[in-house]
Amino acid sequence: GKQSWDRSYCGAGLNYFKFGISFLGDAAWQNESQNDLCRLLHEGAAACSFTLGENKACLRYASDIISNAAFDVSLVGHYLYIRSLETLGRFSDGLNHSLGVFEKLGFHFPTQLSPRDKMNTLERTKEAIYSKTFEELTEPRQHMPTLTRNVYKLMDACYVSANRIGSPILPILTC
Repeated sequence: GKQSWDRSYCGAGLNYFKFGISFLGDAAWQNESQNDLCRLLHEGAAACSFTLGENKACLRYASDIISNAAFDVSLVGHYLYIRSLETLGRFSDGLNHSLGVFEKLGFHFPTQLSPRDKMNTLERTKEAIYSKTFEELTEPRQHMPTLTRNVYKLMDACYVSANRIGSPILPILTC
């Protein structure tokens, strides 16, 4: 499945991932030695489904990941879940899910911001950016730690939903 996915053969990849999931059986999530394999198969099936436009199937696979995998390794599932909600036009649901994930990661986005709060956030953002070197700011994402890369993906997904519904947290997300 991964080789097909890597070569953009999403239809074939989806079939391989689905076969792997059915081969492991319904109890695969309960077997600790198969948990990572089960999660990776579900991630592959969700990604292929999303790419093929099968968003309801992607939601199912991503929901399985979210429900069964430990939170720290389920971020790809959350990302695919949010992206599928967006594609289905469920922007509020996508934003709410995103904010819940960020809350678990230790980020808090206030829903109402005063002009002073916005200016303080912009000032902190400026300070954070100025503390980085040019290389740090322009380094390609593939060199980032997996958690950082997944948080950026979640931010991208969250931004789309917030933008589509005109959320008041949009200025904070852009910082």
